[in-house]
Amino acid sequence: MNLRLRRPAPPAVREYAIQFAERGHDPDMPELLRICVNDPMLAVWILKRANSSYYGMRSTVDSLKRAFHVLGGPAIVRMISGTSGCEEVTSENGKQDRTFFAERSLIRHALATAMITARLAGEKVMGAESAFTAGLLHDIGKHLIFHNFEEQAEGVYGESSLWEQIKGTDLHSVEQLAFGLNHNEAGEYLGRKMDFPEPLTVILAQNSAPDPSTHAPKTYPLLWIVHAASLFSTSTGYAAGKRVSMNCCLENPVWQILVDDQIVKYQKVSALMDVLHSLSDAISNACASSVITTSGPAMNADHAAARNSGSTIRPLSLPSDNEY
Repeated sequence: MNLRLRRPAPPAVREYAIQFAERGHDPDMPELLRICVNDPMLAVWILKRANSSYYGMRSTVDSLKRAFHVLGGPAIVRMISGTSGCEEVTSENGKQDRTFFAERSLIRHALATAMITARLAGEKVMGAESAFTAGLLHDIGKHLIFHNFEEQAEGVYGESSLWEQIKGTDLHSVEQLAFGLNHNEAGEYLGRKMDFPEPLTVILAQNSAPDPSTHAPKTYPLLWIVHAASLFSTSTGYAAGKRVSMNCCLENPVWQILVDDQIVKYQKVSALMDVLHSLSDAISNACASSVITTSGPAMNADHAAARNSGSTIRPLSLPSDNEY
């Protein structure tokens, strides 16, 4: 397998780095989180750097918030700025407009899944910060595929996808035909290459369809929470690929597993569903402005206006730093 792991940061993400440099002081943690939400591949490299032997951490770093504290704001800004020196792929004849929809879908699905995962995990399984990061990166294999097969990936992950022509076909089969691998294989490849903590790599490799015989819910609780969160976000309008109806979502046995195995604190599936539906407004607000990856004239004008006024562009209205 030979996949390109590095890529230029999206134009608006690099714009952040420029603003930070011009302001002359460190970015705050919520700002850094907003950047990483809009560029999950950057989040991958931040976790990789935070877990390097150079920093001498005694335990693995599995959350972005902890990685931010380990590395410090200036180091992360340098990482963002460094990607601007990469060779950038130019767009012709509206290529960026076509691929933007797929990338936007991937980012919104990742954010919705991260928020749901953090809410379900809470203090029951592990810290919400680690849960949020696991949810954000759960489909990183799709991002990796997108950055290596951009035009083909638009047809698979985009809003105007190929699913009308291939009804009944599962996503893994389509990915295998289109790219020669599926997104879980790509995710595991990335996790191994980055030396991610084993629990996180398992999530990248198994979250689409975890097998209770090999990954028991009580042994891998966060894996099953991420699986459920991804399924729910897909059924509520935040899909990155094949869409799932709410009826199919509710029929999935994962919900009863979460309750029966006491992975979540709710004693009934109906109570669990009520909590998930209550998140809809927060998720909608967060995802409504997740369009930082586009670089059209309107976005460029917004960036210029913000820079001239001295304000900071905020692409997402994320929950408070204390919550996640």
